[in-house]
Amino acid sequence: GTFRPTSDYNSTVNVILLRTGGPSASASSTTPSLLDRELVAEHIRSSNDDWFQRQNPMVTPTRETDIRAAFTRACQKHTNDDDANRERVDPTSPTITLPLAECYQVLFNDEERSYLTLDFFTQDWEAFCRTDNETTGSASDTQSSRLEG
Repeated sequence: GTFRPTSDYNSTVNVILLRTGGPSASASSTTPSLLDRELVAEHIRSSNDDWFQRQNPMVTPTRETDIRAAFTRACQKHTNDDDANRERVDPTSPTITLPLAECYQVLFNDEERSYLTLDFFTQDWEAFCRTDNETTGSASDTQSSRLEG
């Protein structure tokens, strides 16, 4: 149920072969075939999605359940710590915000954190926020991408 990379993990690569022509190309043709970059990109995305989502998922159903439970505990802790004198809030409510560093601790176990440091995680998060804002045109608060505490 847990992602446990082997000693080969850091030396694993995806190999992509690009061939021009295809089945309908004539062997005697002297006209070079043009590479359709959008089709190549879509093929790579779909192949990676199939591999990482179906064939070799890093997040198994058991691990997902564990992560959800850990987030619920972290939200309950913040609710209890921050709102000791207020009425209790549903810990699954989207109004509870955890610091990014705490989310990192919840999402990854010790072994996973040895492969993905907090600095790299933060860089990925900030890049995701920039891409998401560019894609959606959202003016969402990027303050949540900053490390707190």
